[in-house]
Amino acid sequence: MLGAARTARKRMLPTILAANQAITAIASRDPAKVAEFQKEFGIAGGYSWADAQQMLESDSVDAVYIALPNSMHAEWTVRALAAGKNVLCEKPMALSAAEADRIAAASPGRVVMENFSYRVRQPLAQIASIEVHFSFQATEDHRLRYSRELGGGCFLDLGCYGVDFVHRLLDRQMEISSVEATINESVDESCIVQGRAAGLEILITSSFAQPPRQEFLLRFADGSQQRIERTDDTIALLQKFAAMSHTDPADAVRWQRNSTVYQEVLARMQY
Repeated sequence: MLGAARTARKRMLPTILAANQAITAIASRDPAKVAEFQKEFGIAGGYSWADAQQMLESDSVDAVYIALPNSMHAEWTVRALAAGKNVLCEKPMALSAAEADRIAAASPGRVVMENFSYRVRQPLAQIASIEVHFSFQATEDHRLRYSRELGGGCFLDLGCYGVDFVHRLLDRQMEISSVEATINESVDESCIVQGRAAGLEILITSSFAQPPRQEFLLRFADGSQQRIERTDDTIALLQKFAAMSHTDPADAVRWQRNSTVYQEVLARMQY
């Protein structure tokens, strides 16, 4: 594992163990966190950040979970693949089309997955429009999300769920119509993205300054609507990852589509 984020300790590390996988090594910038995680989760190998590449090259490591800041995801995914490891990377894995291309070029013969663990089911009725709303009220614990250099901002952190959901559900590229963002400390604290995909109107909102919300809303041609609460199944995702022998080509297409939208939305924001 690369990185030692609070999310990893609270959610992913226990889930890895619950999925009957072993955690053999961890690398972090904070030596105290490395020691703490080793003790809490029984991890034999602990590496400083200066030795992270050495961890990637260790024979005891078969796959790497990357929980670094957004801006570092693509670089370390490519490094892990070059070292012969399979990769499960936190979302968003690539922030630009060029990053998605580099990951795809490095992935043959390896498994790469992005940590979107929710499930998407095709609705029975004809969809007329899609809305996705993700938000929470940020605290001091989320300060890294306010760093532009680290790939912060609510759109990359939360709006990425809407982008990925649209591309999974419709299997078509989303085109951006408009972007409205409220900037705080150099990043978007709230963001509204409108667009179209497969002829449907798309609305994606994200915010670090609103009450918690994780919702997908489908409106249908007959006037009805379906509200879908996000439900994760991370254990199923980890078991699928462990059983795969190669990267799913559909995933590679979606990385490209997602990253193209991320790149355009960020370019349209008025910093």
